[in-house]
Amino acid sequence: YVFNHAPILAALLLLAACNLFGGAYVSLMPVFASDVFHQGSQGLGFLMTATGAGALTGAYTMTYIPERYLPLALIIVAGMFGVALVLFSQSPIFLLSLALLVPVAFSLMTQAATTNTFIQSHCSEDMRGRVMAFFAMATQGTVPIGALLMGWLADGIGAPKALTLGGAGCIIAAIVAHSRGHLRMRT
Repeated sequence: YVFNHAPILAALLLLAACNLFGGAYVSLMPVFASDVFHQGSQGLGFLMTATGAGALTGAYTMTYIPERYLPLALIIVAGMFGVALVLFSQSPIFLLSLALLVPVAFSLMTQAATTNTFIQSHCSEDMRGRVMAFFAMATQGTVPIGALLMGWLADGIGAPKALTLGGAGCIIAAIVAHSRGHLRMRT
């Protein structure tokens, strides 16, 4: 069913790509707190608080997106996630990085919630539960694999460069999703 419905497949693949390439940024927060910003556990607490504030804001904001704009929102927040991730990964200033984590978490949370709504509104009722299993796989199944990939990359080239590559992967995924044209606004 999913493979025969291009908009649903495109939304799931975009979400899976962003979670694979960038969703594991949280697993690198201890490295950023200690090795990049030299802040220790208190700095890690601030980084995680900024992440929580962004996620909360994203979940709240998603409720204001009209259904017809959901496809466009999916592409915008995926690109925004990648850009914010790249900017965060390259920031040497702790306070600026705190501010950049807000749009990182905002866009990832908005993408997950928007994808959920988009899929459920485009699915037939008899297939909704089965398709939502793919949604769960795209969110919860890809993050651990991405964390492994990010950890391996961070060990080899450093956490900032690894996260930059992850953010670039998200940007590329957004560009590909837009160029394929499967996520179009309803008129």
